[in-house]
Amino acid sequence: MRRISTLGRTKPGWKTVFPPVSQMMSNISFKFVLLAAATALAYLAPAVNAQETIFNIPRTPALLPWSSDNQTRAYQAGSPVAELNLARIFFGPCIYRMMHLHIYADELFVVLRGQVESVLVAPNNTVYRHTLYAGDNVVYPKGWIHYQLNPNCTQAETLLAFNAKSIGTVAIPQALGVSDIGYLQAAYNVSRFPTPGAVWVRDAKCVRACRPSGH
Repeated sequence: MRRISTLGRTKPGWKTVFPPVSQMMSNISFKFVLLAAATALAYLAPAVNAQETIFNIPRTPALLPWSSDNQTRAYQAGSPVAELNLARIFFGPCIYRMMHLHIYADELFVVLRGQVESVLVAPNNTVYRHTLYAGDNVVYPKGWIHYQLNPNCTQAETLLAFNAKSIGTVAIPQALGVSDIGYLQAAYNVSRFPTPGAVWVRDAKCVRACRPSGH
């Protein structure tokens, strides 16, 4: 069961989602994350000419390779003066953001537009699933595995804030893909282990549902 906090609520209906053990985060760390989010919301403007401004520094898309839908892109940068890192991610229709974790930072994930399905895996393998709409946010503690999905046929826009300049992202599928194949076959009890397709992948069922009738 998810817990809803009114901390930082600025509009009716906005909510913050925390896993029950998020109290492990220090007050200082959480304040840094909230500061980063408030700063970003104050001056981030819609993308222009495939660029974004993060900490007033023009950025080109990062976290390649992208899907072919031309609606998925991300902009990310660490602060030049503080232990903060911001990212703005546009999820194309039916797009998964890779399963991953951050070694050095907690993450505040805010939905600005659209809908995003959030999945968080705790160290004890408890899975927390949340449906987030515009204005909702979720905290991913440092070192916890998580990923997201845009389940709709339209683009979703999100803002991410981290309480460290370098966040240490580990992509789980890619890490598994370069691991010893013998170990993976034994661990998963399979004769062969698939190679990860990409950082950003589409949900096949969602893609089929989004196709125009007659196609």
